[in-house]
Amino acid sequence: MNDYPPEYDRDDRDNSIVEQAFSDYDGPGNLYRSIYKYTACGPSVGICIRYTEVIEPDGFNDYPSEVEREKWIYCDDLYRLGTWADMASRGELIVALCVSSIVEGVEETTGTIDIDTDPDELANHAWKEEGYDQTLRRLFDTAVEDVDNEANYIWQSTHGCDSCAAHWKAEGLEGESGPMEGYDGITVVWKNCPACEGHGVVI
Repeated sequence: MNDYPPEYDRDDRDNSIVEQAFSDYDGPGNLYRSIYKYTACGPSVGICIRYTEVIEPDGFNDYPSEVEREKWIYCDDLYRLGTWADMASRGELIVALCVSSIVEGVEETTGTIDIDTDPDELANHAWKEEGYDQTLRRLFDTAVEDVDNEANYIWQSTHGCDSCAAHWKAEGLEGESGPMEGYDGITVVWKNCPACEGHGVVI
C-alpha cells in the first residue's frame, strides 16, 4: 500500500492533485500555451472534464434531473475553462489529460498519450516516494518529451530538402532512405546536408 498524504483521499476527490501538479499555471489554458510555446513540436494538450448537467422537465419528467457527463477540451479552447478555481466553482472534475502533435507537411500525427488523474491509477506508477501531484507532473512532462521526440522522428523521416534527396539518390538509396512510400517527393533528412544543415525543408 502506498503511503500518500491524507489530503489526497480518494473518497473526497477534487482537482487538488491537478492544481498542485501544475501550480505554476493558473489554469488549463495557460498550461497549454506554455507547453505549446516552449516545446519544439508545439504539442496539443487535452483535458477531459466530468461535470453534472441538469436536465429540465421535458413532458415525460415532472422534475429536473441530473446526469453526469464527460467531454474532452483541447488547446486554445482550454481557456474557456478559466482558472482552476473557476472549474472548482462549477464542479468540473479533471479526470484525464492527453498530449499529442501533428507534423506539418505530412498527413501523420504522433501517438496520443493519455494520463489518468485518478489517485488509484497514479499509485500504479514507479515513483512511490512521490505524492500524487508529483507523479502526475512527472507523467505529463514525460508525455510531452515523448511526443516531441516522436514528432522530431517523423519530421526527420519525411522533410529532407532537394539536396538531401540528391544525396540519397547518389548513394543509391532512393528507395530506402529517399522519398518515402506514400509521400510523393518526401525525403529523409540527411544530417550532413550543406543546404539545410540537417534541419530539413522549411514550411
